[in-house]
Amino acid sequence: MRLNDGFSRVPSLTGRSEYSSRTFFTTTSSTGNLYNYKVEIPCINLMKLHGSLSWKKDGDSILFSVTNVPLLPAGKTAAQVKAFVDAYAVVLPQTKKFHTTLMDSTYYELLRIYNNELDREGTLLVSFGFSFGDAHILGITRRALKNPTLRLVAFAFNDADRATFLTRFDGCNNVDIVAAGALTNIDFAKFNGVLQSILPTLDGKKK
Repeated sequence: MRLNDGFSRVPSLTGRSEYSSRTFFTTTSSTGNLYNYKVEIPCINLMKLHGSLSWKKDGDSILFSVTNVPLLPAGKTAAQVKAFVDAYAVVLPQTKKFHTTLMDSTYYELLRIYNNELDREGTLLVSFGFSFGDAHILGITRRALKNPTLRLVAFAFNDADRATFLTRFDGCNNVDIVAAGALTNIDFAKFNGVLQSILPTLDGKKK
């Protein structure tokens, strides 16, 4: 299994690992020594639409960098938030139009890939820990749901999130909302438990 997060892992003299959307959907094959066969290695494309704290801006490039990130104080000011966003390559949910900054262009490019994937026939989109509060992503998703072969399964953390999903996807018949009962939350452990109960293991057998 090959994990592709948009960064080239080819060794370089400078040790820099730069982000490029061109690395997504790259196929890797394994060949035999004695027989002429070719087997494609499965690949998972990990796309972070809002960037990541492991992304670091360096001029016109985005580099992979793992460092200790200080938490913002509880009473953070707008200036502190801006300084944090400028230091790390992240995009906060927004309603403003795109500009020409590095992160805006990267965000737009990833949204285009997201939109193209949703347009594929028979696509299943599973969401967890995301409220679709980003106006751009919500708009793309709602338009894509006009495709009757697309299915969205949205896990709601609590009853409040369930109500939010019902409002945001009102009129969409191909959306399933998974929610727990009253006074119960669906955390990451419960989400994994649901997946393990419906998905086969690597050996083809369920636990």
